[in-house]
Amino acid sequence: MDLAVIARGAYFATCCSLE
Repeated sequence: MDLAVIARGAYFATCCSLE
């Protein structure tokens, strides 16, 4: 598990969720 991948995924999910 890469923190970078998790962070990127969480950021993208949050971005999409906000929209």
